[in-house]
Amino acid sequence: MGTFNNRIGTYYKRLPHVSPDFIYVDGPGQFNVQSDISGWSTRHKDMMPMSADILRIEHFLTPGTIIVFDGRAANARFFRSNIQRNWDYKYEEEYDQHVFELSEEPLGKFNKMQMNFYSSV
Repeated sequence: MGTFNNRIGTYYKRLPHVSPDFIYVDGPGQFNVQSDISGWSTRHKDMMPMSADILRIEHFLTPGTIIVFDGRAANARFFRSNIQRNWDYKYEEEYDQHVFELSEEPLGKFNKMQMNFYSSV
């Protein structure tokens, strides 16, 4: 458990040292967290998972990055209300997935090539 801008969320102790262009959020489980914040924890059946790791690394993500929240509507809403960059959002009701795409100008020629590849698929 931890906070992001004074909002309670869950965090992994360590994140992989990579620059992902696709992130699939389907964890951690709400009962797997350790500690609490002011007595508050997701380790209760009335709570819901609230991963906040992506918000901490948002400014390291490259334009074109895609994030999918599989179910986890409350977590997707938490992310959407706390992001600082220009993300396109779409809810895929058939699959119950919340999809975000970082919609900004490319950082350079390689990022532009990557974005062009994704738009052609």
